[in-house]
Amino acid sequence: MNRLSKNIKTMVLPFMVALFLFGCSEKEAQADSKTASGIWQLEQFRFYIYPKPMDIPEDFSVEGLKGGTIKADDLHGKITLLNFWATWCPPCRAEMPSLEKMHKLMKGTDFQIVAVDVGESKSQVEAFISKEKYSFPVYLDESGTWSSIFASRGIPTTYVINKERKIVAVVIGGLEYDQPEL
Repeated sequence: MNRLSKNIKTMVLPFMVALFLFGCSEKEAQADSKTASGIWQLEQFRFYIYPKPMDIPEDFSVEGLKGGTIKADDLHGKITLLNFWATWCPPCRAEMPSLEKMHKLMKGTDFQIVAVDVGESKSQVEAFISKEKYSFPVYLDESGTWSSIFASRGIPTTYVINKERKIVAVVIGGLEYDQPEL
């Protein structure tokens, strides 16, 4: 099958079906398909895609390791990778280098990593981050308030939050975030 035929089957045909079934304009069908295909592609990396995006709690707030606080409102306007982890967790430690690579690769885009340590002291987390020389933003949930909600099934747990501050996907367990496909 030549490249043009393949493109027609994989790109044009879904738009035509959408036009027929839903009566939307071609431009609307292309925008919806593009958004959906980006989200649905996460499934190949073990992410669960929520059927309906969910709001992040309005009172979400965690203290930054280097000071400051990130709140729910700060997640608006950027794609956010919200990662819950701990220094004692082997799968968490294994995925950290790939998070660092992703952070460096995505610098200057509408993307951010919010890595939230689960229930450890600031000094423990500082020592680990300093030793490993990670530069992505790290936050603390020393009391476990948010971790008990977001990471109740285990760590690492990572959420994808869209630019409208809606949770669209989650994966439980370690992942290599520096894969070119991701």
